[in-house]
Parts: sequence; C-alpha cells; structure tokens
Amino acid sequence: MLRLVLTCWSFVVVFLSGCHRPNFGGKLHLSFDVEGAPPEALWAVLDTLDQYQAPASFFVRGDALAKWPDQGRGLLTAIRERGHLLGNHSFSHPYFTKLSAEAIATELQATDLLLQDFITVRLMRPPFAADDDRVREIIRELGYIQVKWDVQAAEYEGWDDAYVRGEAGSRERFLRYLVAKVQKKNGGILNVHDCRLVTENLALILGEFQQHGFHFVPLEYFLAPRSAL
Repeated sequence: MLRLVLTCWSFVVVFLSGCHRPNFGGKLHLSFDVEGAPPEALWAVLDTLDQYQAPASFFVRGDALAKWPDQGRGLLTAIRERGHLLGNHSFSHPYFTKLSAEAIATELQATDLLLQDFITVRLMRPPFAADDDRVREIIRELGYIQVKWDVQAAEYEGWDDAYVRGEAGSRERFLRYLVAKVQKKNGGILNVHDCRLVTENLALILGEFQQHGFHFVPLEYFLAPRSAL
C-alpha cells in the first residue's frame, strides 16, 4: 500500500494538510509523537500494542533519541520488527514556519542520521503542526511525506499535568474526553504523545476504543487514495 502512496504524492499532500473525509468507518490508527519519554516507558508501550494487535507509528524527536542508550538502536529495531512505522519529528522541535529552508533541512537531516537504518519511507510530522505553503513545498522538495492527524489527544492541555499531580478522576475524565473526540469522526489518525498519562494507561485507552467498536489499522490505510479503501 505504501507503493500507492509514493505514486500518488499529490493526493497525499492534500489529504494530510487537512482535507479529511468526515467518517472513517471505525478504523483507528495511533500515531505517537516521541519527545522525551524514558526508553523503558516505550518498551512497555510496544508490549501493550502487541497485546491489542494495534499497529502504530512513532514520530521521533532527534534530540530525545540522541539521549537514549546507544541512540535508541535497540528500541528502534524493536519498533520496526513489531510492525510499526518510524517518522521524523525534527531534531529540536522548532516552529518550521519561523525557519529558513536551510534550517528546516538541517533539523530533519540531523534526525534522519539517527533513523536512517530503520526507515524505508521518509515520513515526517512538523512540530506543533506548524506549516504553510512554503514549508509544505520545502518538505516535499526534501522528499518527505508529511503526516498530520485527524484527532489530537491534546494531553498537554492540562490533562497530563492533572494526572501527574494525582488529581482524583483525571484519568477517567481524559478517557471519556478522548473517546468522545474519536467518536465524532468515527476513527482516523489519532495523535498522542509519550507523556505519562498515555504511556502508563495505554492498555486502558486501547481497551476503551475496542469496547466502543473501533478497529486498529496501520498508517498505510489512511495514506492510500480514498478510492482504494
């Protein structure tokens, strides 16, 4: 299916820039932004994804990856071997709309050096989803497929802080909020972060989605032309 993506580039750019269909038929893909969780938390995430047979994608910050033992090669190998995809989330997480073309290329290439042995398709997600026509053109010229999302978990909007503080009921409220957001589109690409709220409760999150009738699919499902679905 990825071959379809690469031969239908113009379609992919339009779709991933926000032109989404309103109903995804209960198909759901988890797409992680990896921005600093300890490797042991991500190993646990992989085990939980195995348990629920949920293929995922991981868009990794280079500066986080560089801090892991052996620059995360063991973990990156496991991500690939367990059937997930890896993507580039820049090196230092700047706003691409504020950078020159050369600076954008430097951000992406620095992370590519760490990912290059583990990727077959060059996927990327701009930090903060910050792009415009100029940034999208630069990304395309550099040879990347840009992947955004249909639903944003937005844990950073106080949800993760409340959970880390131990606020009573915060986890349960987040689960209800997250399921409700996904239900509005009946699936799609769900963007989550590697924060404690997600990594420590992933089994609960996936279980809730299953109980509400969602089916986990690989990222390629949403990158294919709509006529092929």
